[in-house]
Amino acid sequence: MFTLTVDLAAKFSAACVQDDAGEVHREWDSRGVSHIAFARSLRDAAIDFGFDPDSRILVEDVPYGISSQGQVKSPLRFQGIVIDELEDFLGQTFFVNPRTWQTFFGCAIVPKELAKGMTKTMKESWLIGAAAQAAADRGYSPPDLVAQFIAEQPEGARILKKDTNPLTKNMTDYVDAFLMGRWVREFDGDVRTLSGVQPPFI
Repeated sequence: MFTLTVDLAAKFSAACVQDDAGEVHREWDSRGVSHIAFARSLRDAAIDFGFDPDSRILVEDVPYGISSQGQVKSPLRFQGIVIDELEDFLGQTFFVNPRTWQTFFGCAIVPKELAKGMTKTMKESWLIGAAAQAAADRGYSPPDLVAQFIAEQPEGARILKKDTNPLTKNMTDYVDAFLMGRWVREFDGDVRTLSGVQPPFI
């Protein structure tokens, strides 16, 4: 049985297909394509891997507690596009609050004994590192998007941080998509029963 997991955001999304052993069979992102094209790629993956009623499609939800409409309008519209494209797979599709799976891997909140004196940036960096370590412990490392970008540049081209910094961030989205897939397998129970997991329609 395969699981498709999606770290979904308006600006950049990453997706991952894993089997029951946790092996990654396909991973990709939304760079250079429209929201509709990326949503269709999710549908295509479900078709290609023969998703049946026992398969799972997990899409990261908008974090709870965000009150600014400017922050949620685009992701929510994107969710609507995803739901439309996954019409034939909605029985297997669930939206997951990020905190739900992050807590399982210890990368949701910095432990109190470490958080004292940390700035917000330091805390964010620690949580990113914790997620990366959880993935590494399971034999996973994201594709090196920075190295790929550099290899694509003409010889002697100047490599700027403004080009590589977003790619470094994008690599963390690959990590998140991978961990969501491992979470659904390692969690001792039915993740559908958790309060942070919801079907497309309530």
